[in-house]
Amino acid sequence: MMRHRLLTKGASAVLGQLKTVASRRHREACRYFASADQDILVYGANTDVGKTVACAAICHQALVRGQRVAYIKPVQTGDETDAAAIREHCSRGGGMTDALRLETLFHYPSPESPASAAEKAGARPPQDAEFRDAVLACLRKEKEEHPGVLAVLETAGGPLSPGPNHTFQADIYAPLRLPCVLVGDSKLGGISATVCAYEALVARKQRPKAILFIGSEGRHSNASAVQKALPDVPVISVPSTPPQQEPLTAWLSQDQVAKGMSALLDAEAESEASSLEEHLRLDREHLWHPYTSMVKPGLVWPVRSATGCHIQLEDGRRLVDGMASWWCAIHGYNVPELNAAAAHQLSQTSHVMFGGLTHRPATDLARVLLSCMPQGLSRIFLCDSGSVSVEVALKMALQYWATQGLPRKCRIATVQRGYHGDTFGAMAVCDPVRGMHSLFKNSLPQHLFAEAPALARPKDATEGAAASDNDGFASMEEMLRQNAEDVAAVIIEPVVQGAGGMRMYSPSYLVKLRKLCSDLQILLIFDEIATGFGRTGKLFAAEHAQVTPDIMCVGKALTGGYCTLGATIASDDVARRVSGKDGTQPLMHGPTFMANPLACSVAAASIRLLLQGPWQDRVAAIEKQLEKELLPLKEHREVSDVRVLGAIGVVELRSPPKEPAKLQQALVRHGVWLRPFGQTIYTMPPFIISEQELGCITKAIAEVLEEGIELTD
Repeated sequence: MMRHRLLTKGASAVLGQLKTVASRRHREACRYFASADQDILVYGANTDVGKTVACAAICHQALVRGQRVAYIKPVQTGDETDAAAIREHCSRGGGMTDALRLETLFHYPSPESPASAAEKAGARPPQDAEFRDAVLACLRKEKEEHPGVLAVLETAGGPLSPGPNHTFQADIYAPLRLPCVLVGDSKLGGISATVCAYEALVARKQRPKAILFIGSEGRHSNASAVQKALPDVPVISVPSTPPQQEPLTAWLSQDQVAKGMSALLDAEAESEASSLEEHLRLDREHLWHPYTSMVKPGLVWPVRSATGCHIQLEDGRRLVDGMASWWCAIHGYNVPELNAAAAHQLSQTSHVMFGGLTHRPATDLARVLLSCMPQGLSRIFLCDSGSVSVEVALKMALQYWATQGLPRKCRIATVQRGYHGDTFGAMAVCDPVRGMHSLFKNSLPQHLFAEAPALARPKDATEGAAASDNDGFASMEEMLRQNAEDVAAVIIEPVVQGAGGMRMYSPSYLVKLRKLCSDLQILLIFDEIATGFGRTGKLFAAEHAQVTPDIMCVGKALTGGYCTLGATIASDDVARRVSGKDGTQPLMHGPTFMANPLACSVAAASIRLLLQGPWQDRVAAIEKQLEKELLPLKEHREVSDVRVLGAIGVVELRSPPKEPAKLQQALVRHGVWLRPFGQTIYTMPPFIISEQELGCITKAIAEVLEEGIELTD
């Protein structure tokens, strides 16, 4: 069986490095270089527009100027190689080929699209990240061996031509942010093809620094028409090549060709260095970040892009993301299915008010949610975010009793170490002592707090069985029995307390709580904002206890991290009683962006993508690897506990670090993005994370512990 050929040491080396992705050498292979701002990525507006001829002309003119040049063909199809043609064209220019290097990374013999050629060759095509790593490794090698070298990279077709793994080439190359040139189409229909290709690149933030036409001269040429359509883009036109193109020595030496290539080489790519400095200044002087002082802001790392499980920084570093952007990007980043859902909805409408109107994205999302909700939850309020979903749940609970003539039942019961959001109602049910909102305590309603549930590994308890007497429930039971006449509802994070300390407890606690709330006529609210949609190994954490709340809050992973959206889902009984005895009382809440169509479309696509995929197997694999690689850290002198459940891994330190910013910086140096909180270093990665990528995260945690963390005591 024919396998694809890796024709350079750079490509072979990087694929070998992929097997040990956590290594420092691999991470360094993914860096950009300052001189890369002068490199050129060449796209074609169509097939047969002269990309290779254009590359030959660019290489030839750079060689004439005395530059070293590296021509790189990332993927080649067909028996003949474009690299050989480049050498042939430039070899007649006076022995300049000593300064010319040629690299072909992936070569498939069949002369067709890379995806088809790879399949026909029976080869495993590189994944997009592997492909980019191979390109970056090659660039790195060239820059190290020949500082100042100009790299000219030729793509295989147009921006929307499929790469080896069927992904559009523009999407494959976009994270590299290399300056690009578009070779226009001089044939009939070429104006449209060129402008469409240009727009496809601009949409991916790859604005070409110039458009080059070969053989499109004159007042009524395609080049002239495109220049009128795109007046801010340099459009360069050079004469047609002669009928006999091998070699192009005479044509390359023509004065008009030389001037055109000089203009192209001198065209300014959209400068990112100065704009980055301005970007950081504006951020520093005018933007608040979460939980950060405006006077003495913390260090931030500017992001260029994100794909899969990697965050690409502006300086070229790629960080393995262990946070799923605060637990919501369960599918990773730049997800084709979610991109398509967003693009389709944008072409319809991004937003209409939900007051007096409805739309298909909302009812479609309702259908998907109803298919996976715990039995009995069927009335859905689509709101702005997770915190707002908590506000809505609290209002439902209070209105539930007020419409029944029991306004006295207006207090909320919960547990210590809980976190439910930063809006006012949500703050009032967060831990008042260890939480983040002590500055506002005099303005918040005074609710009831039981002791936190006892720490436990949830899967140690029999699911659904109230088997444990050591789950810490006694404090909650005593509090509710003493205050039942005043309590409207209990709100709790099921099984896992998130930002309150990443604490895990026995499902038996929830079994007892459900029964007691029913007995005492108290509503039960589950905050599944962090745990919902598979994070704990169950679709919803309530399933660990096999109980159903009266009201449930979801958010975060609801849209796969694409946009903000929350939902509060209630039972029929709650919906009926909230509406009053005659059914006319409205629920007094109505956000401007309620049921936003764009967010609803993406959310429905995200949930379908989750349910149709092997999410249980993925989360189980993450849990198994986290247990294997994190649990041994419990023996470390600075560690007090290690906890794992589903796609959650927590390393709790003996006390908080003296300088949390230094811990964050150390993790970034190790090539991972984690956001330590309090005295915990934790990870809640995307479900699509590979074994190697997750290994990079666990290794980084182990290494920063070994390097030493200065604690507060």
